[in-house]
Amino acid sequence: MADKHTVRITTKQPSASLLAGMAGNWSSIVPREVADLRRTAVGTGPFVLQEWIPQSHLKARKNPDYWDKGRPYVDAVEIKIIPDEGNIIAQLRTGNIHHALLEDNKNYLLVKDDKRLIALRSPRLGFDMVNVNHGRKPFTDVRVRQALALAVDRTEILQAAASGLGSVTGPLTPAMKPWALPVETFKEWYTPNPDRAKKLLAEAGFPNGFKTTLKVIPTFPTMVAGAQVIAAQLKKIGVDAQIIQEEYGVWIKVITKPTFDFDLTMNITNGDADPDSLLYRRFHSVEKQWNNDGDPDIDALLDQGKLTVDQAKRKDVYDKVQRLMVDRAIQIWTFAPDMIDVTQNYVHYPQHFTTNYYGFRTVWLER
Repeated sequence: MADKHTVRITTKQPSASLLAGMAGNWSSIVPREVADLRRTAVGTGPFVLQEWIPQSHLKARKNPDYWDKGRPYVDAVEIKIIPDEGNIIAQLRTGNIHHALLEDNKNYLLVKDDKRLIALRSPRLGFDMVNVNHGRKPFTDVRVRQALALAVDRTEILQAAASGLGSVTGPLTPAMKPWALPVETFKEWYTPNPDRAKKLLAEAGFPNGFKTTLKVIPTFPTMVAGAQVIAAQLKKIGVDAQIIQEEYGVWIKVITKPTFDFDLTMNITNGDADPDSLLYRRFHSVEKQWNNDGDPDIDALLDQGKLTVDQAKRKDVYDKVQRLMVDRAIQIWTFAPDMIDVTQNYVHYPQHFTTNYYGFRTVWLER
C-alpha cells in the first residue's frame, strides 16, 4: 500500500480489463487475516451481517459507517432461501415477502398482470449454452460440432426454456454493449439446416449419426427444459442424446480440468461486462475452460484482446473472436434469458444486469 487509503497495483503487462475486473463483485479488497470468506463476512458494503443460517436465511442490518452517506435507505434486509418457485410466487401474492428474483421465466406470465405486484423485466449478461467436450470423439472433428450447431433451433429453445422472454445470443450477449455482435452476424450457423448438418456428419464418417449423452442439473429449470428440446432437435439429424441428470456438486467437478467427464452438457453463467473477463478463463487453453479445447488462433486473439487498451482496436479483436468461435463451433450458444424481478407494488427496486443484488443499496418502500 502506498498509504492508508491507496493501493498500488503493478502488472507484468498491460491489462485492458483491469478496471472492469476491479469493479466486479469478485475483486473486493479484504483484510489479510480473513482466511475463509465462505464463513466470515467482512467489508465496507451497505449492510452488516447479523445472522446466516445456510439453506435457510441471511439477516443483515444497515451499515452506519457506509461510505455513501444516507444509504442504504432501509434499516435491515432478510434474504430467505425458498427452493420452490411456486412457493415464492404464493408468498409474493400474500405479501409475506417484498422481492424475489425468479429463475424460471415462465412464472413472469403468472405475476405480470397482478396489480399488487410489479414484475420487472430487462436484459442481463448471463446466458445458457451447451458445452462440447473437444477431447472426446466424435467432437474432435469440427464438422461434427458444426452439425450440432446447425441442428439447433435457438428460438425454439428460448421459447421452451424461458417462455420466449430473452434473446438468442452469440458468445457475447446483447446486454454486453458495445462488444456483442448482432446474432445476424452468425446467420450461417444460427439458421437451422438439418440437411447440411447430416451432410457434415456423413463427411465426418457418421452417415447414420451416433449416440451421446447430454448432462443437466435438475434444479436449474432452463437447463432441464432446454435439454429436452435440444435432444429432440439432435434426433432429427441422427444424433441420439441421452439426457443424464446430475447433482450440482458432482456436475461441477466433472466438467472442468482435469476431469472433463462429459460428452455434452447444459451450462449457464451470470456473464460478465468485459469480454476478456468472460472469454479468457473459459476458452483460453491455459485456463480452466469448459470445452476441453485449445485453439491456437483463439488463444492468440484472446491474448491480444487482453493487451489491447485502445477500445476501437480491442473491439475489432473481439469481433474476430466471436466470429471464429461460432464458425468453429467451440460450443453451442443458445439464449440469454431476461432478468425477472418481482416486488410488491410499493417497493422501489432497481435491477442490475449482473443479477446481483446491488439494488438493495437503494431499495425503498413507499408506505
